[in-house]
Amino acid sequence: MRLTQYTDYALRIVLYLGAHPDETPNSATISKAFGISAHHTATIAKRMVQEGILAAKRGRGGGLRLAHDLKTLKVGDFVVRMERTMHLAECFDAKKNRCPVTGACTLKGVLEGAQAAFIDSLNQHTLADLVHNGPQLVQLLNRGARARGASSSRTRALAT
Repeated sequence: MRLTQYTDYALRIVLYLGAHPDETPNSATISKAFGISAHHTATIAKRMVQEGILAAKRGRGGGLRLAHDLKTLKVGDFVVRMERTMHLAECFDAKKNRCPVTGACTLKGVLEGAQAAFIDSLNQHTLADLVHNGPQLVQLLNRGARARGASSSRTRALAT
């Protein structure tokens, strides 16, 4: 099983906001903290607002915040909401399936069972479980942001 980059970034947004519950950062702040694309972060945050996972406030003093108590959101359910498809093989997509043995093949059933077990395992945890160590997450995010800032400063200095 592999999560898409989209879902990975969505989980990072939740981690950041869960670790900074008293802040309302914008998507650029979150993207800088993780060293990921600001455009992707903004796009994903917009969808999360549409899904009701996040709340957004525009303008000065605006930003993002969690719209739900993380204790009520299970990790597996969140992943299913964020993944565009959960197709593990071509045969999972009836519109694109061209496999000639689909009618007799039992692989799809095996993969469906594995996928269900994966989601069930993720659902043993809530999103709150992922941020229970908030202070440690904040410390690591700050350290990473400082390191990336120093690295880009050195790069600019070398370029001049």
